[in-house]
Amino acid sequence: MNKILLFIVLHITLFSFGYTPRQAQVYKTIEQNNRGQDFKTSIVEIHKIIHNSKSTDLDKYEAYYLKYVVYKRLYNFSEAKDNLDLAQGYTDKTIHRESLRNKYQLELLLIQVELRNYKGVADKHSDLQSIKTIELDKVDQALLKFLEAVVLVETSSGNAKQALKLVDESIEVL
Repeated sequence: MNKILLFIVLHITLFSFGYTPRQAQVYKTIEQNNRGQDFKTSIVEIHKIIHNSKSTDLDKYEAYYLKYVVYKRLYNFSEAKDNLDLAQGYTDKTIHRESLRNKYQLELLLIQVELRNYKGVADKHSDLQSIKTIELDKVDQALLKFLEAVVLVETSSGNAKQALKLVDESIEVL
């Protein structure tokens, strides 16, 4: 079961990072650096966005989020979470605050899954229930269904058939 959950998490993670048109080239460059395991260059590029006086709050949010993704790829979850928290600090300054808050909650729970702390996800079930699905893109809707399945499997009242149905639904959304 752990291998199945890890497989699904990795695939959802690959699809969960959306690009905006104004940052597409920078993100493409960073993604190429990451594929070549040149993470140091990626971090330097991200810092250029963060420290650019012309960067908007949304740009800084996206930069910290991208830095979170880089550190998560390196399995440095404490540094990843720190950058996710820094990204979260910019959400209230954007018009996208509600959807970005939801994304933050999902990513915090995803870190727990990647650390194989399924009980930690189950303990935060109320956070999952508070997320408004209308504010989520398709990938995040799939991630939400997947996390709900993790909760069902982890809790003693969990129904394995219902959990598998949620996993199937998460895949269908994609």
